[in-house]
Amino acid sequence: MYACMLVSPDGDYVITYEAETVSEVVDKVMDRGSKWFFYPYEFIVKYPFNPNGYVVDHPYYNFKKRKIKISRLLQTFKDVYASMRENGDITVDDYIDMILEKLA
Repeated sequence: MYACMLVSPDGDYVITYEAETVSEVVDKVMDRGSKWFFYPYEFIVKYPFNPNGYVVDHPYYNFKKRKIKISRLLQTFKDVYASMRENGDITVDDYIDMILEKLA
């Protein structure tokens, strides 16, 4: 079983869209509408969820490391968000680039 971990810019997350296969989860994510507007970053994880597990897939962003530990990913979001808050607003693209750089 798999699910989607939706992550907010500050590192908060929700687990939703459970399904038997990764492609079924991705299909559900693609059809999610605006319900999870404040959780724009999507990662496919094994279900039941284990924060010490690894990201299985990431449908939209070109993450260089395929095997990303969930706890490290969430901490990176929190760190980059804190840095952004200290240094002023940045664009979404810059934000993602900062996340990718820290995960490289």
